[in-house]
Amino acid sequence: MTPTDLVVATDLTRVYGSGPGAVVAVRSVSCRVSPGARIALTGASGSGKTTLLHLLAGLDEPTTGEVSWPGLREDPPQRPRRLGVVFQGPSLVPPLDVVENVALPLLIAGVPDAVATGRAVEALTEVGITELATKLPEELSGGQAQRVAVARVLAMEPRLILADEPTGQLDAAHRDQVVDILLAVAERLAAGLVVCTHDERVAQRLAQRWRMRDGLLVRPTPEASTC
Repeated sequence: MTPTDLVVATDLTRVYGSGPGAVVAVRSVSCRVSPGARIALTGASGSGKTTLLHLLAGLDEPTTGEVSWPGLREDPPQRPRRLGVVFQGPSLVPPLDVVENVALPLLIAGVPDAVATGRAVEALTEVGITELATKLPEELSGGQAQRVAVARVLAMEPRLILADEPTGQLDAAHRDQVVDILLAVAERLAAGLVVCTHDERVAQRLAQRWRMRDGLLVRPTPEASTC
């Protein structure tokens, strides 16, 4: 581990339930992500890739093992700052319009209203959807909603972006559009990017491939586990 590693996972195991019915979703996984990483996290449904992504994001806690974020400011120490997550399904708050949805994480983090709104508008401009600013989530297509979700992450200016099947519900045109935006945003922010995907066309656009199988990270090899 070096101070520049954005996230480091050491011997992670995540078990749901107990006894004979326990499900081992992640088994003894160690990996790390460094600035500039472009990683496709692939595997069959149920292989553990989403669980691993949530552990790396600090959204779930390992049953055993440890996750740390040496390259991200941590406040409180157990949780990373400047880490953005793009979720698989609809993640927008229905009563809020688009600009309010994008500004929401900033407001929660204590950013003043005017500053949060300004950064939200800037993010919408960067992903090319300023015309949607006053729309409600129910008025958006699937592709538009995912672009709003990416804008929400962009507004936080993260150093690490974790995306969970961000194109899983999109057609080919919108899929390519969302991947283009994720790559462009990661490049501009000099952020690490990990995309959990079952789509080979998405995976091929990232420089490195990690594969999950039955809860095990079968790639990278030890030599390639640093990005």
